[in-house]
Amino acid sequence: FIGRILEDFLSNRQMWTIFISGGIIGALLFVVAFNIFPEFHVVVKTKKLLGASGGVTAILVATGMFLPRYVVRPFGLFDVEMRWVALFFVFRDLYMFPVSQNTGGLFAHIGGALFGVIYILHIQGKLGFKLPNFNPLFSKKMGTSKLDEVQIRKQNTAKKNKPNQEEVDAILDKISQSGYDSLSQHEKNTLFKASE
Repeated sequence: FIGRILEDFLSNRQMWTIFISGGIIGALLFVVAFNIFPEFHVVVKTKKLLGASGGVTAILVATGMFLPRYVVRPFGLFDVEMRWVALFFVFRDLYMFPVSQNTGGLFAHIGGALFGVIYILHIQGKLGFKLPNFNPLFSKKMGTSKLDEVQIRKQNTAKKNKPNQEEVDAILDKISQSGYDSLSQHEKNTLFKASE
């Protein structure tokens, strides 16, 4: 259900980027860790990495970063903000390192979490550098092509109609204080336009 929360605010392409790239970064961290740290040299040939937990962790942490004050109610028991949910899972993984039989999975979780943080900082413009394009599989065309005048006009119109960041931040603050249902239809439309 966490992915559906973030999907209300980000595009489908961004969600897939977080999920797939988080899984890949998690797998890379697994491979690097098992080949660098001497403790793992004994078992490196027998360990394998299964599942999509790196991508899932990337989505979870990205949601906690993008919507830190968004309130969820796990199992209908109590209210908790998304930032605390994300921090709980990250610290749980770090705590489990010394005793877990699944250290490979924990490395994948940490790699996914790191990617989730970096990607959200990237889309918020808080990184001092530009990230490479992580998702060429999702682009409409692999090569570069010239845009015709109609496409350029459509893009310029879309940019003009896109709400500014201050307006979106104010709406997100309202959600964190009063919940999504407290938004007016205009505010919901504004969020939808911002996510395109």
